[in-house]
Amino acid sequence: KLSKPVPPTLVATGTFTNTYPSINWTPISGASGYKVYRDNILLTTLGSTTYTYIDTGAAIGTHKYYITAVNDGIESDHSNTVSVVVDRTVPVVKSLTVSGVGIIDLRLLSLALVLMPNKDVTLLIDASDNNSGIASGEYYIDTDPGKGHAKTMVYAGSKLSASVLANDLPRGIHRLFVRAQDSAGNWSSSASITTVRL
Repeated sequence: KLSKPVPPTLVATGTFTNTYPSINWTPISGASGYKVYRDNILLTTLGSTTYTYIDTGAAIGTHKYYITAVNDGIESDHSNTVSVVVDRTVPVVKSLTVSGVGIIDLRLLSLALVLMPNKDVTLLIDASDNNSGIASGEYYIDTDPGKGHAKTMVYAGSKLSASVLANDLPRGIHRLFVRAQDSAGNWSSSASITTVRL
């Protein structure tokens, strides 16, 4: 008489993804195949030599996965369950402000914010993400160094912030850009504001 197989141990390649959930598991000796479940619904049955599965049908949202081993029609108890958040939407950034003792705000005169030398100013912007949440933010001045390579911002209380010393800028007109990244790796578009360094 065949005995019930031992349940596999399931591992997800990441808690968040902006593509498709990928799971893998430990091989079970004697198993003739494996069944993959998402949110308690059977997705597929795989052969005995397959130990990974990419769920290309997963919609945006949080999904729970487990698998079972099968031996000639006898199914094991299910494995441990792993949760994966699928997030393919970009974060939103808005309401960028520059403030501090180094600022003279002349926007009402159709002029840019003016950064005074030897003074710190603070960049502040609202950042939100409805799925995986905001993980980080960054700012750059004039030239984009590439996503993930600009200057780091602090995220707290739904806002990204950073301190900028006006002396870091040459005299003249400059554009400050801010963007956010969520936990799944999606980047927002960049918000920007024009400044003049005296």
